[in-house]
Amino acid sequence: MAELIYSGMVRAAVDGRRSMAGTNEAGVFPAALSRYLRAVERDAPLALALGGCSHTCGRGGTWWSAVPGALPRARFATGRAAELCDVDVERLTRDDLRALGAGSRAASIVAEGPRRVRVEVDAPIAGMLVLADTAYPGWTCRVDGGATPLAAAHGLFRAVRLTAGRHEVEVLYSPRSFVVGAAASSVGVAVLALLSVIGVRRGASRSTRLPRAADAANPPESIA
Repeated sequence: MAELIYSGMVRAAVDGRRSMAGTNEAGVFPAALSRYLRAVERDAPLALALGGCSHTCGRGGTWWSAVPGALPRARFATGRAAELCDVDVERLTRDDLRALGAGSRAASIVAEGPRRVRVEVDAPIAGMLVLADTAYPGWTCRVDGGATPLAAAHGLFRAVRLTAGRHEVEVLYSPRSFVVGAAASSVGVAVLALLSVIGVRRGASRSTRLPRAADAANPPESIA
């Protein structure tokens, strides 16, 4: 069995009963995540608050510190805050962060899994739903059951524009490679099944047309 390797921050989060965001340090970062990490290096309080990070901690979880102005991970932005969602993270200022906080309110995540997040929004006016998760190829969106294009808030996070009213938003992971592979597998299975049926039928047809050697040597007697 392969050894499980994880960051020491995992233990700190577990002991502190707090959630945390992590990455595969040996993997390849999506472009949006690389931008976010650079934003953290440039202005950590702003970038962490934008990403819905409410606390930071010291090594080993020896201390915890609240992130000022942290925004909800799932939030619905209206007015000026919705307009600021189109501003790239590199151009955001602390004043912009305050405006985002003033014009955004938390949205309800009602179901979540590795490939699906479902959010309910009661929008008094049109605005932008932002889910502070990496905008990565393969994620799609359905609003009230209908396919809707995803946007990238601040060039980083999954977002979708909503009209006024109550909405159910599903963000689903269905990469093209997975869909094509699944379709190819289904076609392959169908072809194999068809060939098997054809083979069985041909075998049965031959058995009805060709007499067995023993029968040819001893033809049946005619009955008067």
